[in-house]
Amino acid sequence: MLKSTPQSVLFEGQFSKPVTVAFDSGSLTSDVGVILLAAADKKLGLTESMAAQIVDPRQLGKIQHTIGELLRQRIFGIAAGYEDCNDSARMDADPAMALACGRSPLGSVCLGSTSTLSRFENGVIGREVVGMARSLERSAVRSLKRRHPKASRIVIDLAPSVGLAHGVQQGVLFNGFYDTWCYLPMFGFLSVERTIPGL
Repeated sequence: MLKSTPQSVLFEGQFSKPVTVAFDSGSLTSDVGVILLAAADKKLGLTESMAAQIVDPRQLGKIQHTIGELLRQRIFGIAAGYEDCNDSARMDADPAMALACGRSPLGSVCLGSTSTLSRFENGVIGREVVGMARSLERSAVRSLKRRHPKASRIVIDLAPSVGLAHGVQQGVLFNGFYDTWCYLPMFGFLSVERTIPGL
């Protein structure tokens, strides 16, 4: 039978009293940054406004994860470097991710599984994607208007970037301009123009 020894760090000669740090708690995370991301999201209301664009066809009595929770789990996961739905198998019980998605970090119900997130991603239709993009656009423009009340024009510059695909991957299309099978992510850049009096 294998026995594991809990890892600990002893700081010798640094303090007047002995200090030991042990990593044997039941709920540990190395992704606490998602909590800061969730705080910014809550202040801006981005995922809430985006989730409102998605129609939930599921039966109310059978739902364990709301659309908002699934959307936050997916977005925060990607932001933390877990871009694949398969990563949710490792992150579905992470206390920081649970807290960021609005659940108790010590709760008994985990976040969405790989299959739940995959069904969620594949169930969103084009009209809902456009609605989410418009919601994000409105939020960005409102924020810029608040920060730059004297702006004469806000410019939203959208530019694609090619992401080459290797093998048969979901969502890959052939692009004639790049002459290859690829993903074509869009990047949005915002700038503010001000009118200078007298010009």
